[in-house]
Amino acid sequence: MSSTPWRRAVIGVAAGVFGAAMLGSPAFADPPAPTDYKSEIVSVEPPTSTIETSIVGGDSFFELTVARGTAVVVIGYQGEEMLWFRTDGTVWENRNSPSTYLNADRLGGGGIPDRATADAEPDWTRVA
Repeated sequence: MSSTPWRRAVIGVAAGVFGAAMLGSPAFADPPAPTDYKSEIVSVEPPTSTIETSIVGGDSFFELTVARGTAVVVIGYQGEEMLWFRTDGTVWENRNSPSTYLNADRLGGGGIPDRATADAEPDWTRVA
């Protein structure tokens, strides 16, 4: 069977349409909604008007808004530095913080590498 330019074009268009149809559409996660868990912000030390904190969706997310020009260090469960909001607006995560790995899973089931200890030297990586 000989292949003509027209036939190749039709096959190419059909393959393109089929391929586009097979691509998955974006999946949207459920919006944050209240659960049986309760999260609360206990304190911000020292008190300041340059940051805002809130719990979103009952307990789904912790939101921290930091004014540009303000540096904030978020302390982990064992007293280690976990997140660093720099004055230039970038956010850095300490890869040696055990809390970084515990917070990767909503229920705290993330595996913690041996190097991640409360007394380890911070290993900062930019996340935002």
